[in-house]
Amino acid sequence: MVEPGDAITFIGTTTDYGTAGLEPRIHRSRRPRPSVRRRTREMFAAVADAVDRPFRIAFAVLIGLAVISVGVLTALYEEPDGTRMNPLDAVYFTAETLATVGFGDFYFRDQVPALRLWAVFLILVGASLVALSTALLTNALVSRRLAQSLGRQRMIRMRDHIVVVGLGSIGSKVAKDLRADGHEVVVIDGGAGQRLIPQMNAIGVPVLIGDATVRETQTSVSLEHAAGVAILTSDDLLNIETGLAVRDVLERSDAPVVLRNYSHSLARGVDRALDIGIARSPTELAAPWFVGAAVGLDILGTFYVGSTPFMAARVPVHAGGGLDGVVMEELGVRARVVAIARDGIGTQLEHPPRRLTVLGAGDSAFAIGEYEELLRLLHRATVA
Repeated sequence: MVEPGDAITFIGTTTDYGTAGLEPRIHRSRRPRPSVRRRTREMFAAVADAVDRPFRIAFAVLIGLAVISVGVLTALYEEPDGTRMNPLDAVYFTAETLATVGFGDFYFRDQVPALRLWAVFLILVGASLVALSTALLTNALVSRRLAQSLGRQRMIRMRDHIVVVGLGSIGSKVAKDLRADGHEVVVIDGGAGQRLIPQMNAIGVPVLIGDATVRETQTSVSLEHAAGVAILTSDDLLNIETGLAVRDVLERSDAPVVLRNYSHSLARGVDRALDIGIARSPTELAAPWFVGAAVGLDILGTFYVGSTPFMAARVPVHAGGGLDGVVMEELGVRARVVAIARDGIGTQLEHPPRRLTVLGAGDSAFAIGEYEELLRLLHRATVA
């Protein structure tokens, strides 16, 4: 019997939900500091993301011209006493020429005509490329700043949106999937995920660089009007701290808050002890995939029911195996078979199977349950 206050987990197809008149409710340990090398790489990646393709082309041509100039000067320039220009002097002279400084410490009046023509070419083309690169860089930075300003105004006006905290590999994937599903999404990141900002810009997801525990940042993304919050940084303690800060803002709202915790024991502890939100462990969800693959179980997906992880898997029925000829009501396991593909996986699904449905050799049984139960079901299928 189902009583008021109970929570029911439904499993079915979209058609099943529509036929039944059910509308799913959809709400629109500390890691070490990154090394200097990694921070430098991220900084250069952020700078590269800030400029557009025309600037990169102009800058590359400018660098190429400078390299050629160093080679030409080293090969052809000769002082009256026969001294050749060394590479360091060639780099120095090329830089002062491109910068239009001209200290007058090197002269081309007495050089061969080819070198004097090269000096004219270097002055004219180099100055043009420097001016062009400067203009393109200024345009890119101003445009980026303007886009950030407009994006901030857009975030403040958002309603019933999803706030994703942490622009890492998981955060970016969640933001993309939510956006593809038609939700308005805004991302808060501390700065480590700047290399992924162009991906977010491409799908129309604004990104705010800031601290999600700070009230000003929360106001900037209109957190109090959010339909849900996903806290997905790679720092477990930071996720908990952010969850506590977010809860204070959403205390009068029923918007769900989901936290990512690497440790499954910590995730369960947060679920039980702290009224923050729903804590989920990627490792707890991912582990069954590897366990199932190692023993030959075809895992289709993992999900939580309450705080218990469940799995969906395909179990083949072998001729003479323990499932060949078994009637559904005699299956005797806690895993539930929700569909059967007769004679393999490419035919029409029999959904849902009835109590008297019989499994036959060549069928594929699609089962849902805790992965220990699915492993028992697989073991039974492989034992004659």
